[in-house]
Amino acid sequence: MATSSTRPRIPAEVEREIFIQAGHRCAVCGESLPLDRAHIIPWRESREHRVEDLICLCANCHRRADVEKWGQPTLREYKQRPWVSRRFEVHPASTTTDFRLSNEPLDDRLVPERFSQAVEHLGSQDLLVRVGGIYALEKIAKQAPIDYHWTVMELLCSFVRERSRKRPKGPSEEHPEDTWFLIPFDIQSSLAVLGRRDTSDETEDQRIDLRGANLNLAEPHGAKFNKALFHEASLELVAFTAAELRDAVFFNASLAANLANADLTSAKFGNAKLAVQADGANFHKADLSRAQLRGSDLRGAKNLTQEQLESAYGDIYIQLPATNELKHPQHWDTEAEVMIKNLEHDLAAKKKALGPAHAVVGRYHDQLGDWCSSQGRDQEAESHFLQAIENLKETLGPSHSDLGKSLYHLARLYAKQGRNEEARTRYQQARVILEEACGPDDPLVIRILAEILEAETTKLPGGDP
Repeated sequence: MATSSTRPRIPAEVEREIFIQAGHRCAVCGESLPLDRAHIIPWRESREHRVEDLICLCANCHRRADVEKWGQPTLREYKQRPWVSRRFEVHPASTTTDFRLSNEPLDDRLVPERFSQAVEHLGSQDLLVRVGGIYALEKIAKQAPIDYHWTVMELLCSFVRERSRKRPKGPSEEHPEDTWFLIPFDIQSSLAVLGRRDTSDETEDQRIDLRGANLNLAEPHGAKFNKALFHEASLELVAFTAAELRDAVFFNASLAANLANADLTSAKFGNAKLAVQADGANFHKADLSRAQLRGSDLRGAKNLTQEQLESAYGDIYIQLPATNELKHPQHWDTEAEVMIKNLEHDLAAKKKALGPAHAVVGRYHDQLGDWCSSQGRDQEAESHFLQAIENLKETLGPSHSDLGKSLYHLARLYAKQGRNEEARTRYQQARVILEEACGPDDPLVIRILAEILEAETTKLPGGDP
């Protein structure tokens, strides 16, 4: 297990798989940090990073495996039965439920009792007990009579919905940044079970129901979620790579996800917010009606049509497949409209963080006024300029240069509208402030004087004689 300076990185999807197999704990002792990815067949022999030849070990057990020469048979035993599984093994003198997914047949007479025990474990305060209950239910779904299969799936869907809704969607005082972004292991384990279930005997009306769930940062790689219901679900930074999502429904969902090689045939994204990486994703007959595509990278998308793009909303920054057949629809946002939306988003964030009576908020109002004016949205522009003037006068004082600039911007807006007397008043107010703050030779002061002179001799810029 020696390292090499020439050894390539272990692919991210391989790392995720071995961590999930081991329950994000050392396969030997159950330690949670720090964790290494150790080769069962030494790298110098295999020259490969394969899931079946990698095991999750803590730094101490990794060192012991090297020094004590545990060898491949021992490491493979630990990989097959990691600590998180052994934690729930049944012993001859014990009545504890066996939570391992072994190949041993499940006695039909014990199924009701095992099912009740597993359901009870889902309500435990101990994370590992809940995880054990999840894998016990998977075993029941696989080996018990067929009528248990969909009962287990519905139960796990309900568990994910209820547990996930208690998760924070962002950092807060109760959930600092070092905890909120981690998806709980019991939710991830439930999604893994749901995603790899046997679908051969499922009926048309049996659909995975994760409506309203908070699945941020989940990793359902290759999951079988055809026909699944994700209405209003939060799916930020979700890895749906190679997932089967045919006929899945994402109405009003928020989906910032990696959809590389996912099958989205006939999936429905009505009113959903999508910011996706879609390299190799199949959009055949997918319904994008009223979907927000801003922030998406669609360069590698397959079977995407102009009709689908026309039915969605986006902007000129969305990257499309390199084909002459696909173009940005005319109703998508221009550069200026994108800038206005970004400034509005930033302004709201600044107000929340700093309060409305802060100079930074006033400057954002001034910028928004400028951009709105450039797009002919004069009523919005005037409102932003007036709020900027009031804010900057209160926070910076009546003689600050930023206040003078906002007055000048408002004067130009009035001039463009032909409101000449109001424009003259604002021009004069701006000139007095800027001369005092920056001096009579400041370029903006000279520009104001030139525009005032032009107004007196001919007409105001953009106005009537």
